[in-house]
Amino acid sequence: MDSLAKMKKRMLTFSLLGIILFLNLFLLDSLIIKVESLKQEYETLSKKIENSNSNISHISEKDIEKLFNGNEVKNAN
Repeated sequence: MDSLAKMKKRMLTFSLLGIILFLNLFLLDSLIIKVESLKQEYETLSKKIENSNSNISHISEKDIEKLFNGNEVKNAN
């Protein structure tokens, strides 16, 4: 009877270890997926920032002066 109790205890221990390993692998996989999605979002935002910076660099000083002068005229009315 003693060996049967030891065998049950070992089976329970290995079952618990198996469950813990499975959960760790599942959580690791979901973490990897989350990191990949964050990486893609970062790349998308970086491209948007680069595009907006290139659009801003095309604005000349004259265009900026026109914008400010136009606002002053609107505010004067």
